[in-house]
Parts: sequence; C-alpha cells; structure tokens
Amino acid sequence: MDGWCKVLAAGLFGAGLSAGCYMNGATTVSNPSADGGAGASSLPCDVQAVLANNCQSCHSNPPVGAAPMALMTWTDLMAGSSAKGKNEAQLSLERMQATTSAMPPGGGIAAADLQTFQDWVSGGANKASCANETDPAPDPYATDPICTSGKTSSINNAGPAMGPGENCMTSQCHGDLTWSKAFAFSGTVYPTAHEPDDCVGSKGTGGLSVAVTDKNGKRATAKVIPASGAANGSAGNFYFFLYDRNGNKLLEPGPMADIVVTGTNGTRSMSETAPSGACNECHTQNGNLPDAYKPDFKSTAPGRIMAP
Repeated sequence: MDGWCKVLAAGLFGAGLSAGCYMNGATTVSNPSADGGAGASSLPCDVQAVLANNCQSCHSNPPVGAAPMALMTWTDLMAGSSAKGKNEAQLSLERMQATTSAMPPGGGIAAADLQTFQDWVSGGANKASCANETDPAPDPYATDPICTSGKTSSINNAGPAMGPGENCMTSQCHGDLTWSKAFAFSGTVYPTAHEPDDCVGSKGTGGLSVAVTDKNGKRATAKVIPASGAANGSAGNFYFFLYDRNGNKLLEPGPMADIVVTGTNGTRSMSETAPSGACNECHTQNGNLPDAYKPDFKSTAPGRIMAP
C-alpha cells in the first residue's frame, strides 16, 4: 500500500495504506537531541542521508507507525538494542542485509546506501558534524481536512471514478469473492492525509502506482488510472482484479505486505502488513487507531494513502 505516519491519539490515516508507516523518500533530518542543538545528529552527512531516505520517516523522534525506536542521532544508534550484545546501529545493519523481512520495507535498501552504512558501522561508527543538517520537515499528517481537487465523484458514478475514498470492497460489491469483478486490493491515493469521502484524489499521471505482495509471496502492481475523459477522470482510484478473464485467481485477497506507492517524487511504503486489500476501509479521512480492524494486526492508519 504507505514514511507512512503519525498515530493520532485523537484520531486519524492511513491504517491506510492499510496500516503502518509510509516512507516518503524525501530527505529528512534529525530532531533536536542530546547530540546538539536543533537538527544536530553527530552523524556523518552521508550516513545521515542514508537514514533520512530509508529509515527516519518511521524511526523518527518520537517513532511512528509502530517503529520501536528512533534512529535520528549518533546516541540513538549507539543505544543497546533488542539483540543482546549489539547496539542499534549493528542491528540496523543486520536488518538492512536480511534476505527476508528486510528493512526498509518494500524492496530493501539501495546497494550504495547499504555500503555507506556498512562502512560506517564497520569503521567504528564515529561521530561527525554535518553542516547540512536542518530542522525536520513538517509532519505530513498534521494537516486539516481538505478536498484538494475541489471535485467530487459519487458512489453512483460507475467506472474508474466511482466513490473515491470509500471502501468498495464490501461483501455486496467488489469484495464478493464469487464475482468476476471482485478486487484483490483497491483504494484511493490523495495529495494530503485527510481528504473527505467522494473527493477526487490524485491523477495517475507520472506512473503513480501501488504494489503489494500477497500471503503466497506473489507481487502485483495496480496503476492509479489516468484521466480517462470522464468528468473527474479516475478520481485517484486504483484496483487489481482477483480473477483473470478465464476465472483464474491472480492474487489472494489478504493479508497484504510490502505495500509501496510509487510516483515521480519517490515512494511511500508501509512498514507493516495490511489485514486485507480493502485499503480505504482503514485509510479513511481520519484514519484508524491500533487494532481497530482486526486484533491480530498491530497496525495503525494515520489518514489517507498519500502520493509521494
């Protein structure tokens, strides 16, 4: 489904990308800490960039999207980890190198970034001063509700523009697993975190897409449908059919893992498994708090699925 994410004690997303935390691919920076003043991390610039681009949108200070710890500063990385005898930097390197459940989710880390981090850890993880550090970017989920497009498309508008933001995978609709038009997964991508139901979302230009992996390890990608000549285009919707034209199952309907939203500005990825492919059931205007969907899934959705 996504990086994605603030657990709103007062109520908010993106359990949306069904649940979890989205990484936005943008360069973020450290929070104020004992390592120094605002923006100081005591990390080399290249190491700070690796963490910003791959980790810190969830492993922020405080951590969000069920991330267990902050990875913002040298002090954070030197702290003892859940693995006995290893600090957080050493454990982070192991997770980046893992062949299963690797971090970051949704495809792992780029080889160059992995090498940079590995060289730093292996070389003693020394402190440094990065002159390019600045204050953290604003929380993308700390925004007021708004319909960015200023357009709406109702549930009665059958086709790609049908009911943006609403859950179309109820048992009576595209969630009926006996119907040829059943969806394996579907949802709506928006420019901001708290857009109302029926508000037209992001247009699928520039290769905007959502990729998931089902419980059998099969990967599938759904494109956010480009404007199609209808008054409101695709309304930001995406969907992937459960069956092909011959009635063969293409994908299992849930749970879904390694959910990644990709666009021209980068990617957002979910750090946790979504309980089903019904993305808009969790990724509502206000989002869902932990365990709101199924008690077996310790997941959160701070608001809508946002385009990177």
